[in-house]
Formats: sequence, C-alpha cells, structure tokens
Amino acid sequence: MTTYELNKAALAAHLVVATKKDERAYLNAVYVDTSTGHLVSTDGCIMLVTRHDALKGAGPSLILQRDVLAQALKKVPRTSDVLPLDVDAGRLTYRPMPGITFGDTAMDSTYPEWRRVLPTSVDGQPAHYDPSLVARIGDALQLLGGLRSQQPVRIFQNGPDCGAWAMLDNGHCDVPHVAVIMPLRNTMPQSDAAARVAALVAP
Repeated sequence: MTTYELNKAALAAHLVVATKKDERAYLNAVYVDTSTGHLVSTDGCIMLVTRHDALKGAGPSLILQRDVLAQALKKVPRTSDVLPLDVDAGRLTYRPMPGITFGDTAMDSTYPEWRRVLPTSVDGQPAHYDPSLVARIGDALQLLGGLRSQQPVRIFQNGPDCGAWAMLDNGHCDVPHVAVIMPLRNTMPQSDAAARVAALVAP
C-alpha cells in the first residue's frame, strides 16, 4: 500500500477547475501525475497545474474522480493541510480525519498529455477571454492562496491563438502553480463592436 499526502488547498482549487458532468470522464477528475509530481485539472478550456515534490515517484499516477474526492475534502479539519490517500492495487481510501474514510477506485482511463498544452512563452499580445472562465480561474487561485483578501491574479496574454498563463501575483501562496486559459475565437470585427456601442450610447 502507498500513501499520498494531498495538499488540501490545491485539491480545493482543482475541484473548481474540473468539470462535474462532462462526457469525457477524465475532465470530471483530478490527475495525480507522479512522474513529474503535479496535480492537474482541466475542463478543456482552462487548466490548473500545481507542483508537489513529495508526489514525484511516490507510486502510480492516478485519476481521482471528483465526487468522492469532494466529499472527503469537506471532512478535512481546518487545522489540517493535507488529505491522506491510501492506494492499494487500484483501491483508494481517503482518510480525512481519524475514524472517517471514503473508499473509491482509480479511474480506468488515460489522461491527456497536459504538458503539451502549457505555452512555453508569452508574447503579451491581447486576446479575448470568456469572463466566466476568467472568474473560475480567479476563484481557484484564491483558494490556493488561502482566500486571503486582495490577492491579485495576473493573466499573461499570448495572442488569439495560444493559451495564456494565469497566476497569483504575490508571495502568499505556498503551492507553485500556473493556470492556462484558452482565448475566445472572436468573430465580431472591432468595427462592428464599436458600432454597437455607438448606437447604445447615442442621444
């Protein structure tokens, strides 16, 4: 049996990004990549990656289904920073506190090659983003920072055809992280947008 110590704040942030009822089951999950020591979640348009060095080489990589993970996370005491997870031949046992366990099985699926989605650089070129996705990224990153007030979230834009980086722009987060948000395919010409605004505010 192998025991993983999963960071509570990181899990809460990843559950904001992971979907709930997508047909692609791996999107309704959090990926534990022990080959690199990362937790990963995505809904196909945004992605969150957090680094946890203690997970590297700890055991097999796992896809954790969100439903049971979310239930177990709610039972972790406020004084604890981790959710212990026992793994034994594909059987998962979450141990949020003494005397309480949640059983599950690892998802039998292949997680996408998440590192291929990460931009290797940013050029600062502007792009359009779905505000609901920006808000979810902001919520996830605030959880990573322990919901401290006035935590600036910065988006490093990367043009209309490539994902942008997003991260907390301060030193109050103990979990190394980066989020990726894909731009909208903007089909409205700027001249049309300007015409709409002009018509709206015309006397």
